[in-house]
Amino acid sequence: MAYHWRAAGRGLGLLVTVVGLALPGCKDDEPDDPPVDTETEGDPTGTGSTSGAVSDTTAATTDATTDTGGTTTSDTSSSDGMESTDATDTTDTTDTGELMCADGMVVPGELCFGPAVTVLDLPTGALAVGDFDDDGNVDFAAGHEDAVSILTGNGDGTFAGQPDLGAPSGVLGIGVGNLDADALPDLAVAYSGSDSVGIWLSVGDGTFVETTTVGVGDFPRAVHVADLDGDDDLDLVVVNETSADVSILLGNGDGTFATDDTLSVGLAPSGAVTANLDDDPLPELAIANFGSGSVSLFDAGGGGYMALPGAGVGQGPRNVVSADFDGDTLPDLATADQDANGVSILAGLGDGVLDTLDQHVAGNDPRDLVAADIDGDGRPDLVVALESDNAVGVLRTSDEGVWQPAQTVPTAPRPVVIAVADFDGDTALDLLTASSAADGGVAIVLADP
Repeated sequence: MAYHWRAAGRGLGLLVTVVGLALPGCKDDEPDDPPVDTETEGDPTGTGSTSGAVSDTTAATTDATTDTGGTTTSDTSSSDGMESTDATDTTDTTDTGELMCADGMVVPGELCFGPAVTVLDLPTGALAVGDFDDDGNVDFAAGHEDAVSILTGNGDGTFAGQPDLGAPSGVLGIGVGNLDADALPDLAVAYSGSDSVGIWLSVGDGTFVETTTVGVGDFPRAVHVADLDGDDDLDLVVVNETSADVSILLGNGDGTFATDDTLSVGLAPSGAVTANLDDDPLPELAIANFGSGSVSLFDAGGGGYMALPGAGVGQGPRNVVSADFDGDTLPDLATADQDANGVSILAGLGDGVLDTLDQHVAGNDPRDLVAADIDGDGRPDLVVALESDNAVGVLRTSDEGVWQPAQTVPTAPRPVVIAVADFDGDTALDLLTASSAADGGVAIVLADP
């Protein structure tokens, strides 16, 4: 595998200093003082992103320096027992020669990115992606203190603004999915200060119409979209931070929803994912509990939601994702653990039980994560927003399934949410990050194969 970051020496990087400030109405999102040294400066259906609090705990550090050859040297150290390896990433070779960035060829195992470019200058607490104007290009929605911005992609990594969607309070979660069976992606927006979710149905040209709002628990922070009951209509899982519960809203297939259940979970829940962790046809529900350092599990079968044995993870899990990380065809779980500066991997055994916890250093203040094959080698990787490192951390596995030390890709300062997609049509996945700091915004880091 090869890792290259090519912003050095090109005169295209951005040097930005920011002062942290919370989004009004976004409960615990006020960041700490910014770091002294700020470096220079990515299936939308059924996804949602959240942001959360900053911790003073520093259990691990990841230092990266870029040399004139474009390779990155990472020194990852840990003081809390998580796996850590000093590593220097060098360029691998193949029968046809050395893997190269910026040659226009997408090669499996190659990790190449250009500089971060700001595309929206507004503090942002949520991101979601989809094709909102039905033109085949990836667009994104960004949540702010009183609105949701819609930017439609031009197919080359640039975007055009569409009319904002008004919000009665801060937006920390956006779910995307076809909520009314018209084949267009719609939005479910968590109004964190209003204890409700707004349903915005797509017109098909990049604009949306709010058709209803649904009351949920206290301070909704995340929205996950999935078919929970097997009726082919998408439902909503709304994670409520202050009331420490989850609202289950079953979709009727026409953009309306009925409240089905409220599930008690751990303290300060902050993220959700669904995955088929057993052998029945319905997905299980996993909730990341920031205040409890745990994951709650529920089985959606049998006409209700039965609590399953959960699992402890690192301190301060901010979000949870699912993929087959160990190649056994069974879905596993991973969390971004902010207070532990790492990620936790929970292997699924196929019977609703999670196996031994596996923890790895990610970097400073991991706030969000995505599971995606970022290097095109056919294996899912973890892509983590590292707020205090002003970077994205990429954790990949070897051919033998062994997790490698995190590699960092510089981005705009203080990223708290992340999305991954091919924004410029070159088949390589790009990075989209957002910051809720006062001078924050949304930045794109395009792959540079």
